Amino acid sequence: MTGNIIITGASAGIGKATAKLFLDKGWTVGLLARRVEPLNAMVQAHKNAIGLPADVTDDVSVDAAFATFAERAGHLDVLQTGANRRNRSARLARGG
Repeated sequence: MTGNIIITGASAGIGKATAKLFLDKGWTVGLLARRVEPLNAMVQAHKNAIGLPADVTDDVSVDAAFATFAERAGHLDVLQTGANRRNRSARLARGG
């Protein structure tokens, strides 16, 4: 099974490890994090990675990241939040 997933906090730690797991299984993975350099390295290493530089505390940057993902991947199957602002992940899960 494969699909489309966005992972927040994808530049380091558990977010990065989770992203790598999904990338290796063939999923299209939106890598959302503040630090651009680690995202770029993962995008260069995986053709199914989409770099989404954004700060989860900034609604405008998160909205832009999701718009980019929708444009490139078509739809979202799973949202995995490792880095989030209280209540933001619940709002995203509801589609808004």
